[in-house]
Amino acid sequence: MHSAITQLAAFAFSTVMNTLSSPSYASIMEKWERKEIGNDEEVAMVSS
Repeated sequence: MHSAITQLAAFAFSTVMNTLSSPSYASIMEKWERKEIGNDEEVAMVSS
């Protein structure tokens, strides 16, 4: 039981690390950051 959890955690960790190191992930994060900035501007306009 415990070893299955450990294996799952190791698999999840390696998947995340592979995703983080891929160039497509970097471009997704760049788009997401732009989207976040856009949302912040919208919020600022609404609240003012």
